[in-house]
Amino acid sequence: MLKLSKVVAHSYIDDYQHSNPTTNYKFSYDAMLDTKGNTAIYLLYAHARLESIIKKGSKEHNIDVDELIKSGKVSVILGHQAEIKLAKNLHMFTDVLETVSAQFF
Repeated sequence: MLKLSKVVAHSYIDDYQHSNPTTNYKFSYDAMLDTKGNTAIYLLYAHARLESIIKKGSKEHNIDVDELIKSGKVSVILGHQAEIKLAKNLHMFTDVLETVSAQFF
């Protein structure tokens, strides 16, 4: 797991440098570990929080979120631009982790 976390951290820094090629990048732990904004830590936190909510719904209320979505009985409405952006990033998150781990392992 430690090796994977190092790979993810390295990939994030590499991605940031490529997405901002005109800026001089200065590494900052505070910026890298910020739980707000477009950081890997933010996505990890959001993903963990959503998993926690789904788990609590299952245990305490016997609700299977996956089954609800598949059944079409409920829909997820994203009304704010930040919600849409977060949903898109979370949707790609698993693919990014799989790609990174395939490249380095």
